[in-house]
Amino acid sequence: TSTPFAGSFAYSGLVPNHEFDATEDMCFYDRVKNFFYNTWEHLLKEWYTFPKMDELVREKIPQIPYVAEFNKLARVVMPNVNAAIQFSEPLMPNVIPVGGLQVVDPKPLPKDLQTVMDNAKNGAILFSLGSNVRSDTLGKERIMAILKAMKAFPDIQFLWKFESDTLPAKVPKNVFIKEWLPQNDLLAHPNMKLFITHSGLLSTQEAIWHGVPLIGFPVFADQYRNINYCTKVGVAMRLSIVKIDADELKATIHEMMTNASYTQNMQRLSKVFRDQPEKPLDRAVWWIEWVLRNPDVTYLQSHAVEIGWLKMYAYDVLIFLFVAVAITSHVIVGVTYRIACKKRSG
Repeated sequence: TSTPFAGSFAYSGLVPNHEFDATEDMCFYDRVKNFFYNTWEHLLKEWYTFPKMDELVREKIPQIPYVAEFNKLARVVMPNVNAAIQFSEPLMPNVIPVGGLQVVDPKPLPKDLQTVMDNAKNGAILFSLGSNVRSDTLGKERIMAILKAMKAFPDIQFLWKFESDTLPAKVPKNVFIKEWLPQNDLLAHPNMKLFITHSGLLSTQEAIWHGVPLIGFPVFADQYRNINYCTKVGVAMRLSIVKIDADELKATIHEMMTNASYTQNMQRLSKVFRDQPEKPLDRAVWWIEWVLRNPDVTYLQSHAVEIGWLKMYAYDVLIFLFVAVAITSHVIVGVTYRIACKKRSG
């Protein structure tokens, strides 16, 4: 969402909208839907989101610029993206990708988790749906299905971030339950073999960075696009969170744990993701300092932020051409009709 903010062109026929459940291999119908997604997003921001944000912020800080003007003031934009781990898209010179910014060197695990992970000789699987989706709200039927699938692999250690002490069934011996888990540190452990996730951006990046294959249960927004990319490059499988079937989940876990191609593909992807001239955080710091050193330099900015998206996408030209063609067609039809009427009357 931040790249159009900097004036980057949203190619509706090439790059799926961040909230659109599609890949870059879109059929005609998908491209039509993607076009309306992008257009609706622009209209929503211009006519609703930005005015609402202005209304809230300017109550406290009256002198702050309007939100719609921020892109004109931004010397650089640093989205949390990386070309190696997402569908490719064109970017303006002042868009500095810092994907993986949040991935830091792993910290030592708490003693209980360290013991669990070290004893997982046949591998461990992490189950976490992030911070926005609570596992304890999945409902009894889905929770029971997940526990049934986990129980089917007694030699594999499962770690489940479950935000409640109460479960609808007895927890199998191979399942470790805790309200919060240090995700990045666990993914870095060599015994971690699989990550069952909601496919959020940060979770996906951390899994790729540490080379851990994925099973994705996307819920909303960019999670669909994240898991779609991962399945396309052969590092993940996708399931529906609407109805979790124990047998389907069990079969998917078995496939991911026994088919070495997923791990091999993820290790290659991890290598490419890590192969950067500097760490994403260091890159972000350098560019922040660059802006401080050169506050008045604007040559990296796109002129698109000045002319607005209507002109940028040439919608004004298309409207003009449509009106011109409509008027011309109307005149031609009218003249032809009058000539035909005169000939008949004559």
